[in-house]
This record gives sequence, C-alpha cells and structure tokens, in this order.
Amino acid sequence: MSAAVSAPASHPTMHPGNVQDGWYARNRGHPVVARLTDGKTISGTLAAWDSYTLTLHVAGHAEPFLIYKHALAFVARKTE
Repeated sequence: MSAAVSAPASHPTMHPGNVQDGWYARNRGHPVVARLTDGKTISGTLAAWDSYTLTLHVAGHAEPFLIYKHALAFVARKTE
C-alpha cells in the first residue's frame, strides 16, 4: 500500500527535476564548489548540466570538467 504525497497548499507543486534545474540555472556562470562522494572538492564556474552530468570550467584547465551527478555529495555556490 502506498500513500500519495502532496505539496503543502502554500507552496506550488514542484518536481525534483524542477528544483535542481532552477538551482543550476540561477548559478550558471557563477563560481561553485562540488564535493564528491569520495570527499574531494572541485571548484570552478558552472557551465552546463543535464539529467546525469554537470560541467565546470576549472582554472588552469583548457577543457571543462565533466562530473557525473551520481558522484556528487553536494554542489554549493562559492561565497567570495
């Protein structure tokens, strides 16, 4: 038996894809830090994303880094 989960009346209905797409769109072109599940961090400028990956422009590297989302613990906008 499964129960349906609904959003509170005060909040619009949001699907998980909409949450991450909105966050990525707001932070595209901004410096971010990505913590990987192995504990390593990568800092760079958020360039693009899709359902499974994101790309960061990292200083000192000609090509952007391609990071698989399943390897991410979190991504956060860097504060200067």
